[in-house]
Amino acid sequence: VESQELVLDVRSKDSRVILATKIPGERSQLWRMTSEGHLQHEGSSPPSHPNQPRRKDNILVLDIENTAPQPNTYSRLMLRRIDPRRQSTQKWRFTEEGRLCCDHYNMCVQAQDGFYGLRPGNSAVLGLPQPICHKVTNRGIPIEQAIERQRLRPGSGFLAVDIYMDGPTQVISIKDIKQKSVYASPDDKEWGMISRKQRPDLTWKEDNQNRITTEMQFGVDLRGLGVSVVCRKTHGELLYAHFSDIVGQSTITPQTRQFSI
Repeated sequence: VESQELVLDVRSKDSRVILATKIPGERSQLWRMTSEGHLQHEGSSPPSHPNQPRRKDNILVLDIENTAPQPNTYSRLMLRRIDPRRQSTQKWRFTEEGRLCCDHYNMCVQAQDGFYGLRPGNSAVLGLPQPICHKVTNRGIPIEQAIERQRLRPGSGFLAVDIYMDGPTQVISIKDIKQKSVYASPDDKEWGMISRKQRPDLTWKEDNQNRITTEMQFGVDLRGLGVSVVCRKTHGELLYAHFSDIVGQSTITPQTRQFSI
């Protein structure tokens, strides 16, 4: 059972959904999750350009064979046209623990006959979880109920766009909400690791014998200087000050430190 990779497939003319061995690129095994929550079957309609909208009359989505699911029986899965009256069995979601469920509470997609139904050609059904469990996944659910989606093309993930202020600069942040934050590591070329022995000593020890006996002077002559004060919350400039013809001089001696501007 562990070596099998079974997927939902539709190969019969009666549009019933069965379990089949995964074949890369097989259109009968490709599904599209729409923004409305429908699982649209790609193999039931001819290929089309992504930018060209499809007619809803030609779209078949995942549904059940019966009129409505019953708590004491299992309903086979099949394809139907989109029907607003069947929203409870035509809208699906993938749960965090790894199940495929519709709007009906506690009903999930699973293999017919449970654990012993995990074989190619067997039907996929919707119903309540079976009380008998033979093997579970790492998340603690029976393997006959474990259904997860695999993307045909990896894509860029679930992206979130945020705009914030970094001083007077607007920054656009694009990140994957499913991926944890990545911080700089010592392996990066622009970062290095400094051991405690290599760190500089920030304490200043005064030695009377080696005291500075020289005098240092610094001069600054600027034509202009601008200072901008920006609020991060309201994203606006609070104050802008411009100074022109700046002349400064600093003198440092062992006895005095003088700065004038």
